[in-house]
Amino acid sequence: MESIDLRAKACLEKLIDWFRSKDGAAIAYSGGTDSTVVAAAAFAGLKEKALAITIKSDFTPDDEIEAARDAAKKIGIKHIVHEVRLPRKIMMNPCERCYLCKSLIMGEVKKIAKERGHYCIVDGTNLDDLKSDRPGRRALEEHGIRSPLIDVGVDKATIKGMAKLLGFDPKAPNSCLATRFTHGSRITKLELRKVHLAEKAIREKGFDCVRVRNFGELAKIEIDGDRIQEFVNMEGLDGLLSKLHDLGFHRVALDLEGYRPSGTDGNGRTIIVKKRN
Repeated sequence: MESIDLRAKACLEKLIDWFRSKDGAAIAYSGGTDSTVVAAAAFAGLKEKALAITIKSDFTPDDEIEAARDAAKKIGIKHIVHEVRLPRKIMMNPCERCYLCKSLIMGEVKKIAKERGHYCIVDGTNLDDLKSDRPGRRALEEHGIRSPLIDVGVDKATIKGMAKLLGFDPKAPNSCLATRFTHGSRITKLELRKVHLAEKAIREKGFDCVRVRNFGELAKIEIDGDRIQEFVNMEGLDGLLSKLHDLGFHRVALDLEGYRPSGTDGNGRTIIVKKRN
């Protein structure tokens, strides 16, 4: 643990120095652990020349926006929340949805940053993100977005240590709500709300890492693989399933392979936990 803390401390100092070499910086800020660490380091290195920009869309629940506001306030950084309307092409959920959405968001961040004189625009992408298929990465490159966590050589484990040093409890990884839908299935505000409320209900049972994959009337739950038995045997399971039924998920399945990033293809071993009569 001590060696991890020492590495986190050294990386945090390097990250702050990275920002000190810049004239100003705007952070594409979601309020998650990664971008919070970046925003805190930017503020430590640049003070009033650092700006956090959060883009709000239909894919972003209101409570995540409020969490981003609270974290930015704790850091002390200037924070702007800018709402965008997603075009029909993105809501139709094509295979390139992630790229299209990320490109739109980064375009808005760049526009806001330019208006305020912040020429270095950064995000919270880290080394571990390079190991998985992330179509949005191409949009970052096209818009010239810098990723200081990569430049400094930081992975997820180190970010958790950095967050703790900064006084933040690391959050379970989360992703855009649109990832809960298979490509080609139209995304609506109603279906997004169903997913958000279903995941919120499961988190309230103590399962921080959770995805509810939306297949219309079927919800496929993914949680940490080593907690599957705990989920099946937990007190109050029937009540939780009733909440999901009331949201419009008439069948609820649990993926026995556990949480997998971008696991919306319907594969994996699943069991039907309960079906509404």
